[in-house]
Amino acid sequence: MAPSSPEYEYDIFISYRHNDNQFDGWVSEFVQHLKDELRATVKGELRIYFDQNPADGLGETHQVNASLDHRLRALILIPLLSLTYCDTARYSWQHEFMPFLQLAQTDPLGLHLRLASGNVGSRVLPLRIHNLDSEDVRLLEQTMGGPLRSIDFVYQELGVNRPLRPKDDELPRPAGGLLYRNQINKVANAIKDLVAAARQPAAPPLPAYAPPAAAPVLAGAAAAVEAAPVVTSATGPVVFLAWTSKELAGRREELALVCAKAGLRVVPNFDCPLDEDEYRARTGEALAQADCA
Repeated sequence: MAPSSPEYEYDIFISYRHNDNQFDGWVSEFVQHLKDELRATVKGELRIYFDQNPADGLGETHQVNASLDHRLRALILIPLLSLTYCDTARYSWQHEFMPFLQLAQTDPLGLHLRLASGNVGSRVLPLRIHNLDSEDVRLLEQTMGGPLRSIDFVYQELGVNRPLRPKDDELPRPAGGLLYRNQINKVANAIKDLVAAARQPAAPPLPAYAPPAAAPVLAGAAAAVEAAPVVTSATGPVVFLAWTSKELAGRREELALVCAKAGLRVVPNFDCPLDEDEYRARTGEALAQADCA
């Protein structure tokens, strides 16, 4: 089936490090679960590019740019952020993540889409499968021009840092632990919103979010990828939902979903910044927008 927009060969391009799939096939299993969830969430089948076998990928004699150009012309990029993904010398970063940012900024849709809810969504949909090192988070935020906002698939237990597995849902759940089934559903719903936005009549590209002056953007990186949160009064009151510790992040996400279903707009609607000054500034902005807390 053709992708949802004729300008793109694929609806979804999944970028990952092959070593993250070698131990137990986590990535392959995730892709299959995502396909199943999308069939129950989105009308029509979406085309997903997933290079499962390294032997079927690009060889040393292949022209990388020419071979990947048509594949990267996708509506959505899903980078699977692991402990080894954020490496500027690696293939997935150099030839998938960075080129997609540059291509998306120059194509007719632009990098940001206005969603039906009134919020702004990025066509880069990061999924985090490990708790990342602080320098990796800084690299991502500098490259994307704003706070990292990801859907997490990280098993939450003291001293453990591994991807969340479907069978973990059957085990005793750690306090504040995530459910794999819920996270897959969140990904499918986010994709559904982006696909619906892409199918709307063409509109001028949304302006890029300008990163704070204190956070330099890496040379050659996309200048601004993460849009500032957009709040309108048309969909209901705006509620301030405070950021939490990492252990309670899953509970906060669940509460945010409950609020959204009740017609409330939740702010802040992105991950807590690591920088203290930016944290204070973003908290102040969110409080100024909120009608209640």
